[in-house]
Amino acid sequence: MLRFLMSLVTLFGSSSGSASEPVADKNGHPDQEQLITQVPHSFFDMVATGNDGQLRPLHEFRGQVLLVANTASKCGYTRQYDALQKMHAKYKDKGFSVLGFPSNDFGWQEPGSDKEIKEFCLVNFNIDFPLFQKNGVKGAKKQPVYKFLTTNGPSDTQGEVKWNFEKFLIARDGKVVARYRSSVKPDDPQVAAKIEELLKQTPPSTGPKEN
Repeated sequence: MLRFLMSLVTLFGSSSGSASEPVADKNGHPDQEQLITQVPHSFFDMVATGNDGQLRPLHEFRGQVLLVANTASKCGYTRQYDALQKMHAKYKDKGFSVLGFPSNDFGWQEPGSDKEIKEFCLVNFNIDFPLFQKNGVKGAKKQPVYKFLTTNGPSDTQGEVKWNFEKFLIARDGKVVARYRSSVKPDDPQVAAKIEELLKQTPPSTGPKEN
């Protein structure tokens, strides 16, 4: 992991070509923005901070179909965690994963710490899909992942997130292919049909494996 992060700094570092240690954010975690200074071509080019505070390169999901949701613990849609987990369990052996990005951007409906969020998800919904650090998904505080999600893909997938539990569907090549608003349940037939369609596609070649 350390070797990979340092290679990112070298690759995406300053124009002078010199590498430096990542700048820490207010919580002492390496800054995602510093590690992504070029426009990513795919979702898998991104880096995000996991629920445990550690940077998580999204290339670990390369070749999978992903359903990415901004979540909250005190929302009218919070019960969608259950459907998200069921979809994750149903398709994970076929190359699919749900990714949860908690946010307190809407109605202050995610007030808890990252630890509290994880405990809530485990106790109430037995969540085992990846959760990421609570962070902004709209406006000036929007994290890099959501800058990518809301500005790439077909025109009907672009634009600011409006509420909790919006869902972006990512194809095996890392491109945004569909977006579902909060009222569309994760296990809605249209969502399931699109996931199954994408899972039938052959994963793109990723080249030689890293040492």
